[in-house]
Amino acid sequence: MRWYTFRLAEHYFWYTFSLAYAPVDFEEIVFDTDSFINYLRSLIRGLNTRKISKRRSLENENGDKKIEVSYGDNREQLELIFIFKNKFSKTKKFWSQKVIKIESANNGFDKLKKLKSDLHKIKHGADKMYISNIKIENFRNFNDIEISFNEGYQTIIGENNIGKSNLLFAIRLVLDKNLSYKARYLKEKDFHGFKKPDIDDHVLISIEFEGDNLARNPHFHCFKTSENKMRITYIYAHENIINGESVDEIDEYNIDDFKWKIVSGGVSNQFEDLINLSKVHLGDLEGINIFYLNDFRNIYSDLRGKNQSLLSDYCISRKESDNELSEVNNILEESTSELNQLDFIPEMNDDINDRNKEIAGNYFSPNVSMGFASDFDDDIWNELELFYKPEEDKTVPIKVLGLGQKNLLYLTLFIAALENKKEKGDINIVLVEEPEAHLHPQLQKVLFSNLSDLTSTQVLMTSHSTHIASDCKFKNISLLYKNMNDNVKAYSPFLETDFERNEKKLLKRYLDATRSELFFSSGVIFVEGVSEQFIIPALCEEVYGLNLEEYNISVIPIYGRHFYTFLKIFKDNHLEIPAVVIIDGDKKEVEKEDGKTTFVSKAESLEVDDRVAVFSGEETLEKDLFPYGKNSDYLEECFKNLGHSISYDNLMEASNEDNWEEEVIKRVDGTIKKGRFAQQLAIEIDEDFNIPSYIGDAIGFMIEAKGIDINGSSE
Repeated sequence: MRWYTFRLAEHYFWYTFSLAYAPVDFEEIVFDTDSFINYLRSLIRGLNTRKISKRRSLENENGDKKIEVSYGDNREQLELIFIFKNKFSKTKKFWSQKVIKIESANNGFDKLKKLKSDLHKIKHGADKMYISNIKIENFRNFNDIEISFNEGYQTIIGENNIGKSNLLFAIRLVLDKNLSYKARYLKEKDFHGFKKPDIDDHVLISIEFEGDNLARNPHFHCFKTSENKMRITYIYAHENIINGESVDEIDEYNIDDFKWKIVSGGVSNQFEDLINLSKVHLGDLEGINIFYLNDFRNIYSDLRGKNQSLLSDYCISRKESDNELSEVNNILEESTSELNQLDFIPEMNDDINDRNKEIAGNYFSPNVSMGFASDFDDDIWNELELFYKPEEDKTVPIKVLGLGQKNLLYLTLFIAALENKKEKGDINIVLVEEPEAHLHPQLQKVLFSNLSDLTSTQVLMTSHSTHIASDCKFKNISLLYKNMNDNVKAYSPFLETDFERNEKKLLKRYLDATRSELFFSSGVIFVEGVSEQFIIPALCEEVYGLNLEEYNISVIPIYGRHFYTFLKIFKDNHLEIPAVVIIDGDKKEVEKEDGKTTFVSKAESLEVDDRVAVFSGEETLEKDLFPYGKNSDYLEECFKNLGHSISYDNLMEASNEDNWEEEVIKRVDGTIKKGRFAQQLAIEIDEDFNIPSYIGDAIGFMIEAKGIDINGSSE
């Protein structure tokens, strides 16, 4: 066993790793942090398969060595030991050690994710606490819900009126010191079901934090549940229950008899484990800072310099603000002194005082003096203004910018000031409601891709934008939805361990702005491609009288047959809404004894009774829609209206029952193209169209699962 060392000098960290069975010779290489992660990735890929290249040298832009690494070949095992000294420790004697053993590429990539997060925290000196879990019981539209979060910004998505705003208010009830005592008292309408609560009913909102080295934050010790976790809980219940007394003898009560308390810690987030804990005071929440942004109506005034404006707040928050203020004041003192010595200033003073005496008389008229002020202190920042600079030598007022650009600028200044003012160990949480308003898709992408770079602030934002759902990092998505029992539930698809690494990549690639609408749907019909996407809604509308959009049912093409990966999302305890798959049978490709292709069999393995089902045809869609002797009138109309009447005539002359399907496909796919043909067919379909049985069964399954009366009402 040989040991090699690399050093991250500017951050006072030292790391050592060993390579089992490494040869004697080795080379020295230089990496920055990101490149080192990429290098480890290449090492992991090479485990048990090939030699690792030993010659590579990377430096940062200034040519400074950030990490020095020595290493050798590896064939069997990679062992990484990370030993680091905390540069923020006052004594400089705090040491930590992390050991990671990687035996194969499979477990290597999983461990690399954790390693990357650890390196990021070490590099930035972050002992960051973040909300990792929220449990809510009996509050507004939440009956019983639990939501898990990742570190960093989090996007909470869902259809309208699903409870996104209620979730943010629930967080404020627990943590927002600026929310008054009175605002924490609930009304009957705040209980789930909008009804008068029973005497033993309660509202519970429990928030769990997670982070490194909680022991270094003494003001959070009362909330600790372990070395790296803490919990704070809001409880609203009858005052007897709050005080630990019985309610058995109480016959009459009203909502005024219910009280709230905030408790800390607890062995779990269950009501029975929390109710008897001692309450904490709002003052105990010092160090937990909640900032709530729900509208941008005052953006223009906040971007201008004025008392307590966002712009002036940002200027004051800068670390060198005192020195900068002094420099500005020195210049102002000189310039204002010169201005006040101009000849016309005394004349104006005398004129104003004389006119004042004429109007108010000598007794009521104060003697005033006019001039330019020179001593502003912090108020000087109120005189600063932002300008839009379209050209190098030209500035215009910021109000000429569109509301979307002002939104972005507002959020930028807000978070910049927030991070500038953050004290070591503080927890900063920003709650933002639907910031995509007035932002076109490109601006949405810019906003949400850059939020991931925040190092000391957790941003929780709500949205119903499909662009945001598809463009933000998927590990940061939490979905609110209604399950089959009409209860609001939460699902964080990319926190799950069900998905293989390649499957997560595939989902992210295919969940673009269109297909991500499945996250906002209450029912999903998965199809292979664009042809089905045109035809299925038309069949539902014309044959069944069912408008899918009215019931929030989406037809989602995946442009392939790999439905298995997508159906993992819909397993029990995941996204529990109805989903059906309509897939080609492709009987000619069948090799298995059950007469089904591998794609069909794998998809069927994830069926869920009465909620998720797979329906396969005999061949391909076009062949199944137009078997010999059926729907021929519709076929003729499509050819005719697309300007291919001769092609249809040739089809009828050249085909018979034996070669019919091949001749149809040859002309639909070759002469017209499938997508264009499907568009026209969707126009031609009416109530007399003969639906293939597997498509009819799929639509019928969705109708039953959703409880839809096809005459127009829900059961």
